[in-house]
Amino acid sequence: MKMKIETNQSRRRTGAAFTLVEVMMASGTFAVACLAGFMGVLQGFQIVQSTRENLRATEILQDNAEILRLYTWAQLNTPGFVPLSFTNSFNPAGAARGNAGVTYYGKVTIAAAPLTESYASNMKMLTFQLNWTNNVAHQRQLTTLVSLYGIHNYLY
Repeated sequence: MKMKIETNQSRRRTGAAFTLVEVMMASGTFAVACLAGFMGVLQGFQIVQSTRENLRATEILQDNAEILRLYTWAQLNTPGFVPLSFTNSFNPAGAARGNAGVTYYGKVTIAAAPLTESYASNMKMLTFQLNWTNNVAHQRQLTTLVSLYGIHNYLY
């Protein structure tokens, strides 16, 4: 009977390599981890872009509301004096270069204030509605009240 003597060197040689199954499992795990990381970064950029668009929409709404708050009472009540629709872009400075980004479409509604107080006839309700599309339709709205004796009396 022949006896096989196993040395440390022969043991290291047989156990030193990975099997094909181990290599495939490690490669698959690495690919899934890389894909998850890439998708996380991509989703992060999309969230940042969406947040920027929402912030720009808020800026446009506030800008138009502040402009109309400065109109006199006579100007607000003159039909056709106040522009009831407007457009603006995400990057107005980039319009000349063809890089204006998303276009925002706005609409203004001027109505009587929904109040029951005695001064209700001296107030108007301004509603600004803004729509834009960037793969998904978005809408924002701002409502404010303007009075006969409002801020324009302090400026004019």
